[in-house]
Amino acid sequence: MLQKVQPTVTSNKYFALAGASTNTDLDQTFFTNELTGEYIKTNPTSEEEHRKITSYFKLKNEQFFVFDPPASRPQKIVLKGLPTSSDIQDIKSDLENQGYIVEKVARLTKSKTKFPLPIFMVELKKFPNSPDANKISKCCYMTVTVDTFRKSPGPTQCYNCNYFHHSSKNCFLQMRCLKCGQSHKTSDCNIKEKIENLTCINCNIKGHMANWHECPTFPKTKTKKGEAAQNRNYKNNQNSFNSNANLIKKDFSYANTTQNAEQRAALDRSKSVHSEPEPPKTQTEKQDPRESNKNNENNFTFMDAMREFKIFFQEFPYLIEMGKALRNAEKHTKR
Repeated sequence: MLQKVQPTVTSNKYFALAGASTNTDLDQTFFTNELTGEYIKTNPTSEEEHRKITSYFKLKNEQFFVFDPPASRPQKIVLKGLPTSSDIQDIKSDLENQGYIVEKVARLTKSKTKFPLPIFMVELKKFPNSPDANKISKCCYMTVTVDTFRKSPGPTQCYNCNYFHHSSKNCFLQMRCLKCGQSHKTSDCNIKEKIENLTCINCNIKGHMANWHECPTFPKTKTKKGEAAQNRNYKNNQNSFNSNANLIKKDFSYANTTQNAEQRAALDRSKSVHSEPEPPKTQTEKQDPRESNKNNENNFTFMDAMREFKIFFQEFPYLIEMGKALRNAEKHTKR
């Protein structure tokens, strides 16, 4: 089965088109060019033509980047259990001794504070009969666990040129620093302190870097089909105004509500004491709140207890007088 040859993307310069068309080593029948936004995408028909085109661009110092075919992309895993002080080269050497071809090892850090984490991202090259990366259990004399590397959401941004939708591995565009905009990597910049009012190298607006998600040039996530109408209906429901939501109801307050509830509870209590027993209630009759609380003791709250005490003293008011007399008695014999 033939694999699809990945395209070569160059900057929007007609020099690349004119040079490629006049070059005798490149046969125009084996590649096509198409304009995609600010770039020109060259689609070769074979790996050999792909190699010739990239070699020609390098010879002419043309700025371009290449997409890796899915089959040649490395397997990314995460190693957990190593100290943060572990040496990158030691990790690479240990994995190579276990039979793996390691392309890259990087220590992960927190996004905001850049605090180093005891987690290492490893890129392993795929090859026939390569050992299973999920079976790695030891590294640098430490017991480790392997997890799948989860890419952060959003578009890929190149660390080399700080443009989007490609990685720095196959980028031959001019380097651009996020801080000063000069031709070097951001990690190699001499500016180490925080810049108060920096300028974005993509939109030339002050106040943010080119990796800020709210930058005008930052690629926006495309909404899936069907989600746009759903989100629009949700916003309309959120913004709809209900004129009856905040109307003030007459004689409707917390005091009236609790007072009426207590009066009804006292009346029901007195009826149950002085009247004959009522027949069992049917399912259609409303059950007394206190009866439901008896069935479920977990729902008995402090307010329920105070309400029961109030009903009890209303039925036996002489207990309060007896309590006062006991408190005022001078001797225990009188009590």
